[in-house]
Amino acid sequence: MRTIWSHFSAYGTEYDFCEFYRLWRQRTQIGYICSFNGSITAQLVYGKRATSDIIRELSEFVNFKRPYFVQLSEGLCPKAGFSGYKRVKRSFFTLPKPSGDEANTDGLILEPDVEYVYKTAFSGEDYGLWLTDTVRRKNKGQLRMFGYESSVLTVRFCIGGAAYISDVYTPQQDRNRGYATKLLKKTSALLSGEGYTSYLCADEQTSGFYLRMGCELSGEDTAFKLKDKGK
Repeated sequence: MRTIWSHFSAYGTEYDFCEFYRLWRQRTQIGYICSFNGSITAQLVYGKRATSDIIRELSEFVNFKRPYFVQLSEGLCPKAGFSGYKRVKRSFFTLPKPSGDEANTDGLILEPDVEYVYKTAFSGEDYGLWLTDTVRRKNKGQLRMFGYESSVLTVRFCIGGAAYISDVYTPQQDRNRGYATKLLKKTSALLSGEGYTSYLCADEQTSGFYLRMGCELSGEDTAFKLKDKGK
């Protein structure tokens, strides 16, 4: 729900590329949907359940929109997935609360160069769209970027006492030097001082890194990515 709220907070209902819908079961609202820039997020209200008809209609909506990325509550995922999409298992981790020497923020770059962040973590994305969205969310006080040495990360939003960290990257030539680990710990220390618990999302390839770092598994879900043509 935080992802949907972050889109609403950044853009409201003024733009065609950011649409919001409500999920209804009879006369009771059971969830929300957001279609944003080629992605769809759908979330059930806590304690609510979707019928097979609702799941089918949501599947038809996804097939009509054909976004590149879909993330749904477990109770909204069709068993067969979506034709042309790859199923991706995701794990959510809470960063350990820093203490002692790990609680310092020495060396943390509070405002890394935006161009450097793009080249390091987002070089495959459309630069114009990325920059426009990044600047807007920064101006709204929603998005923040941090760096340590050559590593960078993005704090997508801070809502309800939780800070969502994403896009943690280190240039290939500087990996295995501990930069990303220190960046995460220092960022978590800073955000903890502001009253936020930091969490992030990892796929099956990167989950092991966060477990070794001491992060606590807090949940799992399934997302869907549009397959490349010919695959």
